[in-house]
Amino acid sequence: MSGEENPSPDESKAGEKRTQIAFRIYLILAAAGILDAAYHAYSELTQVFKYCNLNKHISCGLVFQTGYTTIVIGHTVIPFWFLGVVWFPLMLVSGLVLWNRSKLLLIPIILIGDMFTIYLWSLDILIWEKVQAVCPVCISLYAINYVMTGVVVASVYSDAKITNS
Repeated sequence: MSGEENPSPDESKAGEKRTQIAFRIYLILAAAGILDAAYHAYSELTQVFKYCNLNKHISCGLVFQTGYTTIVIGHTVIPFWFLGVVWFPLMLVSGLVLWNRSKLLLIPIILIGDMFTIYLWSLDILIWEKVQAVCPVCISLYAINYVMTGVVVASVYSDAKITNS
């Protein structure tokens, strides 16, 4: 098929189905991120890490005790849990608004979260050196964001491939 021809009806339907599935996966991941971030916030606010302290190396409580739990912007101290509580609902709303209008705009937005997690990974390395522990809830939040990014990029690529076939 040359680049000037339209995709066949079967190709279009298959592409639409893939887009719908990707959209549902994206929404499920955003919702999972909201729940995970809410649990993270609750754990830090109450300092109850009941389901997050698995052993001496996988422990939200040990990571929390290091003090690497905030970012300072100007004179404002912002806890990381707050960023997650804001980020994932923002990603959910952004997906609902942009998916069918301009999904491509989601990529730079979601990459902001990916870039921020690079900073968080550097803190995780410092924390590991200090207490030899990782926060599984934190890492799951990073992973959710990375998978959401992959879903968006793959869907944009799939849409472009069908449009150009």
